[in-house]
Amino acid sequence: MHKIGAVEAKWTFLAISLIYFFMVAAFLLFGEHCYEFARASYCDYPCEHGCELALGMLKHGEFVSIHYPDRIWTGWPPGYAFFVLPFLWASDGVSLLGAVIFQAGLVFAVSLMLRRAVDNLLPGFGLLMMALYLFNPNVFGLLLLAKTDTIFSLCLAVAFIWLLDYLKDNQGGRVVLVGGLIGVAILIRPSAQFLILLLPLLTVLLAWVRPQSGGSFRALGHGLGGSALSVCVVIPWMIFVNQQGEGYRLASQSTEYTFLSDNIGTLDAHLAGRSMNDRLSVEYTAKIEAELSASIANWNELGDADKYRERVRLARRDLFSYPPGDYVYPALRSVARFFVTGGEGYLLEMFGFPATGFGAGEKQFEGGAALTITATEVVAKGYAVVVRLLGLLGIVWLVRQRQFGVLVLCLAPTMYFLFLHLLEGWSRFRLPVEAPLALLGVFGVVYLLDMRNRSKPTTEPTA
Repeated sequence: MHKIGAVEAKWTFLAISLIYFFMVAAFLLFGEHCYEFARASYCDYPCEHGCELALGMLKHGEFVSIHYPDRIWTGWPPGYAFFVLPFLWASDGVSLLGAVIFQAGLVFAVSLMLRRAVDNLLPGFGLLMMALYLFNPNVFGLLLLAKTDTIFSLCLAVAFIWLLDYLKDNQGGRVVLVGGLIGVAILIRPSAQFLILLLPLLTVLLAWVRPQSGGSFRALGHGLGGSALSVCVVIPWMIFVNQQGEGYRLASQSTEYTFLSDNIGTLDAHLAGRSMNDRLSVEYTAKIEAELSASIANWNELGDADKYRERVRLARRDLFSYPPGDYVYPALRSVARFFVTGGEGYLLEMFGFPATGFGAGEKQFEGGAALTITATEVVAKGYAVVVRLLGLLGIVWLVRQRQFGVLVLCLAPTMYFLFLHLLEGWSRFRLPVEAPLALLGVFGVVYLLDMRNRSKPTTEPTA
């Protein structure tokens, strides 16, 4: 297999770095200034789950949303709010440019860590991994927006890197640190919460596929240590939420209800013969409001937390009440969207094209410049399709080389986030596993190079 020399690697690294920072600067200077709150629609992607709390703390000096200063904030964990708070303070609450620039620097730093990790596995291929990560349209588009996704995914990418290191040195301290990072990630987006339970199972599974690991019981101890640190990180926030009457939760009852009703709305749209982008969540909410007001005599007198508790109860019931066949098409469509939508919607927002509809991969763009729109979609979707195909080859390569530990580390988080968003999959929800998917792509390239080398005719030595 081809390995580039030291001088070639130096110049390749320099080229990748300069192109990346040039692209960041160009989008921030000449694209839509989506980091400015003065923009009427904030480029259709508002800084939610962070900015409203950070602005509330700046303006009122209390743990409240800027929109509801009379309510203590429990809607979402406060991790991203604390991240953007110093940047909002520095700009007098009008811009998130500093946060976006800092995100871009963190993405680059993580790409360096990925390069090092891959060079340890496949010497000479670290730069390919770095390029696949930095120039991934989904990664690049989201890092330009002040949203929870980038910082969340970077926490999980570093956890992935440390687990790759764990495969080589079997140091339990790495797994404990991974648990701490999972805890931090949960305080940014609670969708990672079940990783606390899965981490010990993952370390035991890694022990099974790696006989040299030191045994399942030792691996279980490593995983439990990591989970314990995760719990220590998130439990203060859960206690705070409980003190506000919401119970021991990571997000409010209303946040869970939004998640459940969105999934129900997607199913109902499909069954009604409408586009699943036209979620019927509002219609579903109206239906259960009528049911609850009829069945609970003092419904109008209940507080918000109690009302949402009842809504969540019914939504949980209804989400799993459909005949099995009703889930098939929405789930298959969601899986396809999860793997092959490119995230071009975020990039097109930066070009200034207004978007309508739901889902970056399916937005309908208005206005001119059809060539720019088409080219962006082709590049973004093309990247996703090519890397997925390479990833399939990478899976074959890892199986043939019996590198089951790496295979498990790549597939386990991917399956987790796929099934977590089984009815609502799209490129944004793939962001936390772009690093494992890129690594599978690198192994796919290795497989192709190996096949090419095997197919070359061998020259007979001359007498």
